Amino acid sequence: MPESLLNPTPISKYNQTPNVLVSKIVCGNSHCLILFNNGDLYGFGGNEEGQLGVAITNEESKYIGTLQKITFT
Repeated sequence: MPESLLNPTPISKYNQTPNVLVSKIVCGNSHCLILFNNGDLYGFGGNEEGQLGVAITNEESKYIGTLQKITFT
């Protein structure tokens, strides 16, 4: 994990759309998922096993340091 990711950093405002609020936050050992009341799901943190639903294509994709929208197919 990059050293820069070990320092707490505030997450910038998700969206400028009125009434879009955080509905739920769940966290695992090294990752978190955030569900918004409009149905959008975002995640960040450890992705070594693909737990964020983000394809592991290189070393950088094993740890997601910023909010990543998770889509379902």
